[in-house]
Amino acid sequence: DQWIINKEGKRVLKNTKVIGKWKDENGGDRAIGYAGVRAKCYSVVCENSGKNMIKAKGLKKLLIKREFTHKIFEDCALEGKEDQLRTTQFLRSYKHRMYRIKQTKRSINLLDTKL
Repeated sequence: DQWIINKEGKRVLKNTKVIGKWKDENGGDRAIGYAGVRAKCYSVVCENSGKNMIKAKGLKKLLIKREFTHKIFEDCALEGKEDQLRTTQFLRSYKHRMYRIKQTKRSINLLDTKL
């Protein structure tokens, strides 16, 4: 069991703030598939819920939700395939003026080039 009772009588996770331990991000659901491309860019498939937990830093959440699958991450990690360029639009204010910006990013690649 991952829960313990602390001095105040509250339920807390046993491995809270322990260096080298992973945080349970799936609510107790076991991970059956993992494809990690680089730091802060990975995909996890859970056992019972069947949902994908996809993280890709620097990309909008809606873009990740709509266009990314676990298969894309697997292809990049195992076969070295680079994903296509993705375009997203957002609002930005500069000196109290609103601008609509269209930005194109290289979404998933095996090299951590920061491009």
